Amino acid sequence: MKNPQVLAREKALLDEVSILSAQQSAALQKAIFLPFTREEAAEYDARAEQIGEIGKLLAAPVVE
Repeated sequence: MKNPQVLAREKALLDEVSILSAQQSAALQKAIFLPFTREEAAEYDARAEQIGEIGKLLAAPVVE
C-alpha cells in the first residue's frame, strides 16, 4: 500500500491534470468559432506540455 504522502501527491497531480484538461477543452470549444491568437496557442501548447510532464511523473515508479 502506498503511503499517505504519495497518495496525496498523486491526487494533487491528478487534480491539476483535470483542471488543465478542462482548460484545454474550453479552448478547443472556443476555437471552433474563433481561431487561436498567438498567445492562446502558446498557452494551449504550454498546458499540453504540462499535462505530458505530469503524466510522466504519475507513470514513474514510486520510491518510498
